[in-house]
Amino acid sequence: MGADMILVHCEIPYWYEDQRSLILKRISELDDGVVENLTQSYYRIEEEIEEYLESASDNLSEDDLFSLNDLTKIKSREIVSNHLIQAADALFGEGSRRDITEICIKDTWFAFSGGMSWGDQPTDAFELVSLISNSGVTDGLGAKYEGVVP
Repeated sequence: MGADMILVHCEIPYWYEDQRSLILKRISELDDGVVENLTQSYYRIEEEIEEYLESASDNLSEDDLFSLNDLTKIKSREIVSNHLIQAADALFGEGSRRDITEICIKDTWFAFSGGMSWGDQPTDAFELVSLISNSGVTDGLGAKYEGVVP
């Protein structure tokens, strides 16, 4: 078995500081199906939810047991939201990263990360970019507007 070349990309918000509130709004309004897909696709998120479920059973009352699915859904959304916010801030906030490249294609900025994989993530940023990409929270925000802030 050999290494595989993998690559992932997402749109970079052109004015991240100005667009951050829109991204936060999009994160809070994510479809339940997207949240569920993200919880099942990302090991760190899935692991955090499992830890919550293990510790939550210690503090639940009998009445809480009837709403356990609702509690799990609420906590899953909270955990996914936190991971998305951290990923967006790490990728688009202050500073630059050596493990992504930024490319402008037809006036839209994209972040790319990837490399050779032997069954693991090729770079630290790969999972961050993948998470943002799969959530769609920056879709349409990478367009370059001629000096006009959207």
